[in-house]
Amino acid sequence: DMYVPVNFILMRPWMTYDVSSVVIMVAGNQTGETIVGNQNFQMTSNNMDRTLYGSYVYYGKAIVRNDRNISVNPHVFIQKYIKGNDTSFVDSSYGSEDMQEIQEEGGLKRSENSLL
Repeated sequence: DMYVPVNFILMRPWMTYDVSSVVIMVAGNQTGETIVGNQNFQMTSNNMDRTLYGSYVYYGKAIVRNDRNISVNPHVFIQKYIKGNDTSFVDSSYGSEDMQEIQEEGGLKRSENSLL
């Protein structure tokens, strides 16, 4: 064994990203279906400013028959970097407030693109 008289920890505690989820499914109707119900299309015109307005409405529902064929995996794709990849050093007076900030502010964040 070799004694090294240096006492430091090398880490990046505030590396923070927006991440998205992944849905993995078995293909086929044994897993589920997407049912499309009533459909309605309406179109109107305004002769004064020569514009056409269209409105399409449909009712749809996803039906899952066997939920064992579906797996939702969170925190898979990194969508955006937020902070924490720098090389700044932390002061030696590292207290409990700093550790609480690492736990609350660091890590993976939920994204508006995420399913969870």
